[in-house]
Amino acid sequence: AVALLPAWRVGRGDLEAVLRSGGRGSDRGSQRTRHALLGAQVALSVMLLAVGGLFVSSLMRLLRVDTGFSPDGAVTIEIAPGSTRYPDVAARASLYDRILDRVRPLPGVTAAAWTSALPLTGETWVDAVIRADKAGAGEKPSANYRFVGPEYFRAIGMPVLRGRSIEEQDRTRALTPAVVSERTARTLWPGEDAIGREFTRANPEQRFQVVGVVVDGRVAALDAQSPLMIYVPYWFNNEGKSVLVVRATGNPMASVPAVRDIVRAIDPDIAVAGVAPLGRVVDAAVEERRYQASLLGVFGASALLIAIVGVYATTAYGVSRRRRELNIRAALGARASQVFSLVMRQSLAPILAGLAGGSVGALATG
Repeated sequence: AVALLPAWRVGRGDLEAVLRSGGRGSDRGSQRTRHALLGAQVALSVMLLAVGGLFVSSLMRLLRVDTGFSPDGAVTIEIAPGSTRYPDVAARASLYDRILDRVRPLPGVTAAAWTSALPLTGETWVDAVIRADKAGAGEKPSANYRFVGPEYFRAIGMPVLRGRSIEEQDRTRALTPAVVSERTARTLWPGEDAIGREFTRANPEQRFQVVGVVVDGRVAALDAQSPLMIYVPYWFNNEGKSVLVVRATGNPMASVPAVRDIVRAIDPDIAVAGVAPLGRVVDAAVEERRYQASLLGVFGASALLIAIVGVYATTAYGVSRRRRELNIRAALGARASQVFSLVMRQSLAPILAGLAGGSVGALATG
């Protein structure tokens, strides 16, 4: 488009006159066109740089968000038991128990636990949560249920604020134990102690008793407030696949081959996949933002470089077209500083206009 414009201007006029005027003075129409293009170029580069800077700033803030858990020193291993050999909750829970019994004594392992879903992997198993003493009335909020095992909060590094975590002896309790997030406790029992309180799901026959309260953190997504979270034992319910979280001293990935051997020895038909450091879930949560920030940063830097080249080229071309005029000014007594000031004023005009327009556009886009 930029190349077609001067061609169109030449095609409209007298070619011989255009060629003759090539070295005399500066055509005001061409100068205005060059300045307009230069101003638009500067405005675009300012907008791209501003938006790229906003993406980078947003990414930095996301990386500083308190997730509520400590991913360093932990590794995750996903297994998917076959539905034929492990058709129900009890069969899968028995399998998970046998694997845990052999993983926990491994050298360097400080905690190991199952979970139905890792943090920052979205919302899962959404169901109602209802105070047992108000089952027939009032609002019935929804909560995310996670099925976890003993040592889960120690394995992912999530602090228990009050009460305790789920324990092995809870298997024989009359009521299913549950650990709730701080926000869940505040929502269901405002101004009260949630420890020992009972609640139900949509099915009123399933009663739970709160044994602990953990931090909210960012369990579902890094850039959104955590939903109401409730953690119940995996022997109460579990899905077709689960994730084993292993926290170990030194390099946690070093324990992976031993865990694979244990699973293979118990059942060679079980698929083991999704082996990764727990910190990768944080990386995955910001991957899209990091890509956007990188892309906009490259675009902004490229636009700035093009604008710099354009400023230089336009200024140099304009001065070369006006060389005769500037020489006459000097011959008539104009000082070098006056000539320089004249060139600078006329060159800066489109740049300042582009900066102003680009700043307005950046504010509107921000």
